[in-house]
Amino acid sequence: LVRQDEAVQWIEKQAKANWRFKHIYDMVGSDAKRFIFVDNPDPSSLEPNIEQRKAASFAAIMKTLVLHPRDSVAPFTHSMMKKAQQMTEAEFTEVELRQEEIRHLDS
Repeated sequence: LVRQDEAVQWIEKQAKANWRFKHIYDMVGSDAKRFIFVDNPDPSSLEPNIEQRKAASFAAIMKTLVLHPRDSVAPFTHSMMKKAQQMTEAEFTEVELRQEEIRHLDS
């Protein structure tokens, strides 16, 4: 959908101009290849070829998802998610114990 050199220039320009975008760019190691461009024009804008452009973006995303091995990137972890996991660990353990009791009763 986009020439690679133009994509890299656009990403770097956005990273310089917008601190939020720079934060996201930094999170992916400042690697422009980790961005997917989506052409999602406003349907009321009367721009040309809207449906074809949206279809091309959708096809590009689906192709990327199919080609991208799921295990190549570690799952997203965040301190809040770790905290939530710690907070629910006791309840999770209790549920596992109860399930084991039920299995023993059924056998």
